[in-house]
Amino acid sequence: MTSLMKITTSIQNRYNKLKLKRGSLLSARGSSASDFEPYLAACRNAATTDGFNSFRKNFEYRRILEHVSIEDGRELLDIASKRFPEYPWNEFRRNDEFGGAETVEYGRLGNFTPTTNRYIKILSDIELLFGDLNGKRIVEIGGGYGGQARIIHARFTPKSYTIVDLPDPAALTRRYLDCFGLSNITVTSRISKPDMAPDLVISNYALSEIRRKIQNEYLNAYALQSKHGYMIWNVKALTKGRLWRYHHPMSDRELRKRVGGTIISTSPWLTSEDLAIGNSLVVWGTKAAM
Repeated sequence: MTSLMKITTSIQNRYNKLKLKRGSLLSARGSSASDFEPYLAACRNAATTDGFNSFRKNFEYRRILEHVSIEDGRELLDIASKRFPEYPWNEFRRNDEFGGAETVEYGRLGNFTPTTNRYIKILSDIELLFGDLNGKRIVEIGGGYGGQARIIHARFTPKSYTIVDLPDPAALTRRYLDCFGLSNITVTSRISKPDMAPDLVISNYALSEIRRKIQNEYLNAYALQSKHGYMIWNVKALTKGRLWRYHHPMSDRELRKRVGGTIISTSPWLTSEDLAIGNSLVVWGTKAAM
């Protein structure tokens, strides 16, 4: 490993530690781990000013997102590329053209950010578990800046795609997706039952961090209406902070009971870093044996 990579890995490890500790920094009035004013301010700045050009380097933004380590990124990309070597890698790489992302060279596949590698690997999970997403109605709860949605659209053409998030992150998501001309994706802050039931509901490191009362609103509006679901559940990493005491989000077992799902806590469905901090994957309606 080069000196630059060692330094970058060290910085990213610091972000990971901050992420685990951020529950102690939250206001009890917040709705989720992302309802944190410095992060929201970073989203507003990126959505409305030239801050968009560098938001993926912003310290406050990276306390919540964009902190996947270089080595975890390598593991993620390795899993996805072995599953689907035919993936459109050059098209995936376009995810990193905006926001000032700092990419890393990953051998023959070229340069990606570790966060984009996570989105690619999650797509490979979803494709194995649920098959072709063309023509499907998809809802994503907590969309980050829209990276997962954009990766999915680089591979498939869903009938509809709705991202539900807090207002400031939603505004940033809209700005990011507009860079790719993806105006067909609905970005909203309003939790409401769709006219047509979703075919698939996704939530990665998001619904698990939300106040229990609001978790139930999301479940009633979307997850319980959908026959298929994919959710990475990271609540165990937050149990020692104020978020757990005040918000008391559901455990993966409680979620499984609500949606009738399966809990997965093994590689390669989860990475080494996920497993080290007790994350799990909850899925339902899969076509593949687990």
